[in-house]
Amino acid sequence: MNDTAAPTHSAIRNTGEPAAAGSPKTNRRSTAGRHPQPPCPVQAWFTASGDPTGAYHVVPRVLMQSMPPAWQRRMVACLTELDDACGHLVQPAGYIVQPAEAVVISELDDRQLAAAGYSREWIDQAATNVSADVARADPQDGRFIYLDRTGAEIDEWEQVLIPTRDPLPHHTSGRPLLTTARRST
Repeated sequence: MNDTAAPTHSAIRNTGEPAAAGSPKTNRRSTAGRHPQPPCPVQAWFTASGDPTGAYHVVPRVLMQSMPPAWQRRMVACLTELDDACGHLVQPAGYIVQPAEAVVISELDDRQLAAAGYSREWIDQAATNVSADVARADPQDGRFIYLDRTGAEIDEWEQVLIPTRDPLPHHTSGRPLLTTARRST
């Protein structure tokens, strides 16, 4: 989890279809004289994998080391090319990455919420100062609201990430090789 909000990016898709006569353009940017941009393959991959707004993708080293040598060489070549192209940019020294599982926030108790950086408050409809234990006795009188570290409210049915144990072995544990699925190419 992160105390700072990840930057968000939006893209305007040009469908190539002309606007109906007399209808206002929905795209505020002029596309006159410009060619439509092809879809970004990386953005398409994030979208297809279910994380269209994701800013990062973590690849466990043990999985990469379990791939065939030809794949590993291609991956190293891509990472080297990325470093060569972007190494001059200011970047953080590193990232804190930990395994997590997705759970519905309203299924967590106070200890789990606090450990994951969330909190909940009881909003009482009848009185303003009622403890959570009393509130649980008569839930019709109020409700819990869930908050992230910034104080932003989170829907009670939203899934959030909480820390969990990593099911993968550490990459230095005797250099484990995991069985990978074979895909036809």
